[in-house]
Amino acid sequence: MTYIFRNLFQRKVRTGLSMLGVSVSVASVVALISVSKGLRTSIDNHMAATGATLTVFSRDAADLAFSQVKESDAETIADVEGVRNVSRANFTAVMNPEVGEGHKTVPLLFLFGRHWNEPVVEQYRDALTDGRMPTQPNEVLAGAIIAEQVGFRVGDRFPLFRVTYSGIEEYEIVGIYNAEINWENGGLVIDASIVQQKLNQTDSH
Repeated sequence: MTYIFRNLFQRKVRTGLSMLGVSVSVASVVALISVSKGLRTSIDNHMAATGATLTVFSRDAADLAFSQVKESDAETIADVEGVRNVSRANFTAVMNPEVGEGHKTVPLLFLFGRHWNEPVVEQYRDALTDGRMPTQPNEVLAGAIIAEQVGFRVGDRFPLFRVTYSGIEEYEIVGIYNAEINWENGGLVIDASIVQQKLNQTDSH
């Protein structure tokens, strides 16, 4: 024991670096666990806000964003006894899109794909601070955070994508919402069929 302590004090620099390395490793693990728990809680809160009691995603997906649940699977789930309704959703991000009235370029924009006739979108109706709910594929909702950062206003029109989906050249902001989940306020809610085309997942969610 005496030899060990003498070794530690004789090589102070190496001892200090070793202690620093251990401290950083422990701190990284604690931070990772905290982020993971925070994300889990955030997703649980989001699902609770939508009224959903069960989330279905593909077994081999590393993350919900990469899940691909087939339309046929959604129909099978809808037929299960006790299931009142099924709401489908997609998620993607667009790099350097031109948005807003002046077609301002932003580095990254999150897109939440939703079907306007499904119950999950009702949470946005309750959270509207301006405008109305979308009814058409070219109509979108803007979260409060991204609306403030970019300067979105109801009535703004912009191309959003560099290619055309469903023959839509411009999208129009018809409403601005302030949801309880902060990260959801940082993107646009858009017709799910458009997100499906962008992801080449026309038969899945």
